[in-house]
Amino acid sequence: MAPFILAGKLLVASFVVQSPTNTNDSKSRSFLQDNKAIMGKICSSHSSQYSKSRSRVLLSSSKSKTFSGSETDSSMNSDQGTLAQMCSLLGASPTDLLRLAHSSDGVRGVYINRAVKKNDMLLQMPLSSCLRDDMPPQWLRGDDIAEQEEYQEGNDIQPHSYLASRWATRLAANLMDLKYGDLSSTSDANLSAGRNLWMSCLPDAKKLRASLPVHWPEHIVSSAKCTALELAVDSAYFARADAVADLLSGWKDHIEKKNSEIDEKDTTREDVTQEHYQHVLDVVQTRSCRVELGYGPEWGPPLRLLVPVFDFINHGINGNLAAIDMARDGYANAFFGLEVDDSQSSGATEDVLVVRAWRDIDADEEILIDYGDSARPAWQCLVNYGFVPPYRGEEASEDEEDNENVNIAEVYYHGVRYEVGPSVVPIDMVEATAAALVVDSGGNEDDKTLANSGDSTSLLSPQVALTIADRLSEVAFELLQEPTVDKESDDVAQDTEFLIASDLAALLRWFQHQVLVACAGGLRRYAAKLPESE
Repeated sequence: MAPFILAGKLLVASFVVQSPTNTNDSKSRSFLQDNKAIMGKICSSHSSQYSKSRSRVLLSSSKSKTFSGSETDSSMNSDQGTLAQMCSLLGASPTDLLRLAHSSDGVRGVYINRAVKKNDMLLQMPLSSCLRDDMPPQWLRGDDIAEQEEYQEGNDIQPHSYLASRWATRLAANLMDLKYGDLSSTSDANLSAGRNLWMSCLPDAKKLRASLPVHWPEHIVSSAKCTALELAVDSAYFARADAVADLLSGWKDHIEKKNSEIDEKDTTREDVTQEHYQHVLDVVQTRSCRVELGYGPEWGPPLRLLVPVFDFINHGINGNLAAIDMARDGYANAFFGLEVDDSQSSGATEDVLVVRAWRDIDADEEILIDYGDSARPAWQCLVNYGFVPPYRGEEASEDEEDNENVNIAEVYYHGVRYEVGPSVVPIDMVEATAAALVVDSGGNEDDKTLANSGDSTSLLSPQVALTIADRLSEVAFELLQEPTVDKESDDVAQDTEFLIASDLAALLRWFQHQVLVACAGGLRRYAAKLPESE
């Protein structure tokens, strides 16, 4: 039984919704029983078409990956050896516990080779092997670098405590240097080889680009039918433009300076284009993580990292929301943070990023980490990471009492935008619906007084609940309609990037449809249990 929730608080103690006994199919059946229209065929066809996401991969506060189809056994074995080699070259430990493999639906992820206990260490990666936003290359021009140079040794301010909002640009500059510049020629041969091996395993640039709405054409963004997504894309577009301008300006000056110091021009570095700048920013956006530094009471901004190996770990639902010691499909089973490694024989200490088991993990399980608030709700996960998470329905509603933003869908009613969940209805939507019904029916003075009283408990009458449910059902139906897209040619329709973007937009529509169906069904069941007089 899942209580209906209103603006983060219980709407009514007795307002409960009977949870469906099975999966999303049962929710669709409940919806169809309430709406004896033509929805049956549409629901079933879209359920099979959009039930699986094409992209599922990332890390805690930011990271994403696309994937190709099912791999052969030989390529999977190659992946396993690749991860062990990468760990060895980068100084990570242990080197033989984790492997890269593909799931049955073709998604690449990190799997464990042998069973571990709760809190056991799964991975330890030295920060010296990571790319850090507090150590940008000198060529990155801008006020933040100039400000950083004012604070040299002996100053109390931490070196990363400048213009924290530009962390993505600084990390992208480091990746630029690694791919095309000075970091690739580090004196540490193992570190250089490990980083190069890591870069060779990064997702295809075009497919990654296609999965991120910031690069989508306007007609595909609008086809997702999500206002929040459109607003987020607009905001991300302008932020991305500023970052590209900073990278372009700094890199151009850097190459000109380098070429002036040598007789022969470095044409490889001059070949860097807008697409290269965009790609490094895509990698940073979808694969970076955030950690807090414990330098005392004035910690300053968090540290942003690109962590090889760690960034291959896929997203799972927050393990706090499940029974901690119980294995559940799709739930996070690991967590990470900064620790100090003091086990070196020299007595020196080093900051390391450590991944630990949240519960006992069996051999051959996939390691999953919750990506945090940036991966919810679904539209935000798509914007940040390029994939739509699976809908968990009442299962999530019961577990995630302190997180009402996991399964959210938007609906417009009388020109006002509201957000609902499987068992969440906004108070102001209830009040507006009750008031509209009073006006439409020419209600008596008692009805008007009740509508203006703010007593949401009394306002949620069977009629109000059914009215809201009808509107949710109407919008849910609209989300199943394929948008009309003008195509310049048949080639466009077959373009891989176009198909990836269109499919992700459809997945978001399907996700929101399922939320609306669940909420509408719950409201109808609630209304059916109340006496007509309420």
